[in-house]
Amino acid sequence: MIKEDEYWDYFIRESKTNLKRSDLKKIVREMIIPNGSMLVYTRKLGRHFRLFILSNHVREWIDFLERKYKFMNIFEKTYFSFNYGVSKPDLSFYQILLDENNLDPQECIFIDDSEKNVKKAQGLGMNGIVFKDENSFLKEIGMRVDL
Repeated sequence: MIKEDEYWDYFIRESKTNLKRSDLKKIVREMIIPNGSMLVYTRKLGRHFRLFILSNHVREWIDFLERKYKFMNIFEKTYFSFNYGVSKPDLSFYQILLDENNLDPQECIFIDDSEKNVKKAQGLGMNGIVFKDENSFLKEIGMRVDL
């Protein structure tokens, strides 16, 4: 797993941008804003279902988000690729989540904005939803769970 500085150095090199690493970090942090209504809905889901995070985000972004928005407590447990040395869409990352929590894949709904990641979860027997936008997600999840 790479660290944020390594990521930005690679990005700068490949994109040939004139922006400095510190400028890129600032831009990204200003753009990463949790959707307030989705956080409310996620908290509501958390009162009825076990919730987990399975994420490939770098440690620095996760630390920033948690310091600023304090929302990790919604989730029973968080799985970040930087802690496990494996990332989505590697099936072993999904399997760690399932095994450590005694989860039956058929009783799980895996939600991700990457169709590739959702397809991998479905390959393990999980139900899947590709997050495209808030309205389509709320419609899709509403057809699968009763609150």
